[in-house]
Amino acid sequence: MTQPVQYVVADSLGQQTTAKITLSVSNPTPPVATPQTKSVLPGGTISYTTITGGSGLATGTGLVTSGAGATCLYAPNTTTCDADNVVTINGQGTFTLDPATGVVTYVADPGVTQGTKTSITYRVTDIVGQTATSTLTPIIPPPPVALNDTQAVGAYDTNQTISPLGNDSPGAQSAPLVLSSLKFCPTSATAPFTSTNCSLVPSQGSPLVTADGKYWVNPATGVVTFDPDADFSGTVIQPVQYVVADSLGQQTSAKITLSVSNPPAPVATPQTKSVLPGGTISYTTITGGSGLATGTGLVTSGAGATCLYTPNTTTCDADNVVTINGQGTFTLDPATGVVTYVADPGVAPGTKTSITYRVTDIVGQTATSTLTPIVPPPPVAVNDTNIDDYDTNQLITPMANDRAGDQSAPLVVSSLRFCPTSATAPFTSTNCSLVPSQVNPLITADGKYWVDPATGVVTFDPDAGFIGVVTVPIHYVVADVFARVVSATITPEVLPPAPPTANPTETFGVRGEVQVSDLLANDAPGHLSIPLVLSTVRLCDVGETAPSCSAFRVTVTEIGEYVLDPATGNISFTPESDFIGTADPLPYVVEDQMGRAVSSTHTPTVVDPPELSNDSGKSEQGVAQIISIFGNDTPANAGVPFDLTTLRLCRPTDTPPACSQTSVAIAGEGTYSINGDGTVTFTPEPEFVGVATPIAYVVEDVLGQVVWATIHPTVTPRPEVITIAGQKLPMTGSDALAYVGWAVLLFSAGFAMELLRRRRLS
Repeated sequence: MTQPVQYVVADSLGQQTTAKITLSVSNPTPPVATPQTKSVLPGGTISYTTITGGSGLATGTGLVTSGAGATCLYAPNTTTCDADNVVTINGQGTFTLDPATGVVTYVADPGVTQGTKTSITYRVTDIVGQTATSTLTPIIPPPPVALNDTQAVGAYDTNQTISPLGNDSPGAQSAPLVLSSLKFCPTSATAPFTSTNCSLVPSQGSPLVTADGKYWVNPATGVVTFDPDADFSGTVIQPVQYVVADSLGQQTSAKITLSVSNPPAPVATPQTKSVLPGGTISYTTITGGSGLATGTGLVTSGAGATCLYTPNTTTCDADNVVTINGQGTFTLDPATGVVTYVADPGVAPGTKTSITYRVTDIVGQTATSTLTPIVPPPPVAVNDTNIDDYDTNQLITPMANDRAGDQSAPLVVSSLRFCPTSATAPFTSTNCSLVPSQVNPLITADGKYWVDPATGVVTFDPDAGFIGVVTVPIHYVVADVFARVVSATITPEVLPPAPPTANPTETFGVRGEVQVSDLLANDAPGHLSIPLVLSTVRLCDVGETAPSCSAFRVTVTEIGEYVLDPATGNISFTPESDFIGTADPLPYVVEDQMGRAVSSTHTPTVVDPPELSNDSGKSEQGVAQIISIFGNDTPANAGVPFDLTTLRLCRPTDTPPACSQTSVAIAGEGTYSINGDGTVTFTPEPEFVGVATPIAYVVEDVLGQVVWATIHPTVTPRPEVITIAGQKLPMTGSDALAYVGWAVLLFSAGFAMELLRRRRLS
C-alpha cells in the first residue's frame, strides 16, 4: 500500500472539509527458479546456465542482482545465503556464484567418485521481495559404452548401410555422445583405439579400403556405407574399428563386422554333338555370354579356371587334354571355354564316353556337367508311295519317312536332289543333282515332278489320261549334316476316274404331236476332263440290249417312231395317230472319251386334254367366298399339270376360250377375282342375296391344251336380329315369335299412353 494522499474541498460559502485517498497495487507474478544438472569429470570445472538474465534458469520481475536481496547460494542444509556464495562440499567439489552475472561454477575434486553429487540450492528475489529457489546438481558420469555392430547378411555385390552409434550409449544423459567425434581406425591400427590412432573420416571419394571392400561415413548422420568387393562373400575378415567421444571427451571404441551372401550358384548345361570317325567337332563355348555355363564372374584363368576332370575322378586334368582310348580326345582352351573333340578313325557308331567339365564363379562356387560325343549311324531313306484321284496333282513329302542316324545329325532339307530318268545306281549327289521347279520340271513317261526346296514337298502332275502306278518311279537323294547321302524312290499311283452317269428322260405331248428331248441334258461325265462323246449316242432297237446298241431310228408298232439326231443328241418321238398313253421306256447308250459306256432310257407319254368340272360356292350375305376351282378337276397326266399363269375369267359376253380377264364384276351381284394360288374369290354386293350369274373360266395345261368350266356362287340372306332387354337375338323358331308378340304388345301400350298424355296437355 502506498502513502495516502490528503485533499481539501470548499462549498460556495467558503466552508472547507478534508479527506484522504488510499490505493492498493497487487504483487507481480512470483519468480520461478529451474533446476539444472550437469556432468563434470574429476578435477574438472563446469559452468551452469546463468541464473538471472534474459535466458537464465530463473524468471521473475526485476530479479535483484546486488544488495541484500541479490541472488545467492544457500549454505548446505540451511535456508540462509552463504556469506560469500562459495560453498565447498567436502570430498566432492566447490560451487561459486557471481551474483552480478548469475553464473555458478563447479570445480570437482580430483578424487571425486562417479555418480550424482550433492546439489546446491540457489535463491532469487524479485523487485518486490518475492523469492524462489531451485538446485544445481553435478554428476560425475561413467565413461560411454560402444557395442560391436553386425546386421543381417547383405545381398551379393550390394552396398550395405549401418548406423554404428545406434547401439552405443553415453555414461549419462548429461554427457551425450558427440556425432562429430566419430572417427575410424586405419587397418594398421592396434589397441587401444583412441582419437590419436583413429582419426579417419572416410568419404566415398576417399574411402577406407580393407581386404573385403570399401567404407565411408556420412558425418552429418553417422551412417556408414560398406561397398563389398565384387569377389567377396561371407563375413568380412577385416572388421573396421571406430572411436566416439561424449561431450566430456570420454572416448570408447567398437568394431563393425558385416556379411555378404553368395551370388546365385553357377549352372552348367550338358551338350551332345555328333561326329564322324576321324572327324573333329567343337562344343559350344562353356563360358561367355552365350556359353553352356552361367554364373557370376566365371573364372577363366588360375586355380579356379574352367577345367576338364580326369575320367572317373573329380580332379581337374593337368593340361585339360583327355583321351578316351579307342574313341577320341577332348581338349579344352580355358581362356575361350571351347572344348574340341577329335574322334578316332576307327571309332564304332554310338554314344561315346562323356567328359565332365567344371566351372567356378568369382566367389569359388562350382558347377559341373558333361560333354558327350555321338558317332551316328548313317541315315536311312525309305521308298515313298502315294495314291490320289485321277488328273489331280499329288503332294508327297519324301523325307517324312526317312530317318537320320541320330537326332544330333539331322537330314538337311536343302540337300534334297532328284535323279534324271537316265541315272543308274549307285544314286549319289554326283549323278542326282536336279532341283526341278514347276517351270522346269522333271518329265517322265507318266507326268511331271517338281519340288519346293524350302519344304521338301514334291508335286506330281500326272499326264492327262494316265491311270495306275507310274511305270518309271523317280529317284531322289538326301544328306545329313555330315553330308552322308542316301537315296530312295517315289512311286505315285493315279486312281481311275469315276464312271459317267446317265439318267432317264421323259416327254409329254398331245395326240399326234412330235415330242423332242435332249437325251444327254441330265447325264454327267465321271470327270470333267473326260466328257461324254455326242457322236457315240445310239438307240437300242427291238432285240438289242445296252450297251450293244446301234440304232438311230426305232419304230414300235402301234406306238410310234423314235429318231436320234447324232449332231445334237436330241431324240424325236412321233406317236401313231391313235396312240394315247405312256410308251415303254426306250434304252439308249453313250460313251465318254475313255470309251466307257453308260445307258439309260427315254419315255414319251401322249395325253388327252384335261377335264374340268363346274364349281360352286356358298356364303352369307356380304361375306366373300373363296372357291378352289381346280379341286375337282383332272389334269391330262400327273406330269402335265395345269399352268396357273394361264387362268383367265370370262365376262358374260365372252365365249370360251376367248377370255382374258383376271377380274369380272357383275352389276348388282358382286365381283370375281383370280388369286395367286389359282383360287377365285367372289365378293358379293352388300344387298345381294341369291344365285349369282355364273361365269366361265379357261386354263391351259403345260402342253397348251385349253379347257373351261363355270363358277356358280350362291349368297344366302343373313338371319334377322331383334333386340330384347338389351340383347340382340336372331328370329328363329317359336321363341322368336313369342318375342315378336311381346314387342307388339309393348308398342301398343306405349302408343296408348302417348295419346292419353297428349289429351291431357290439350
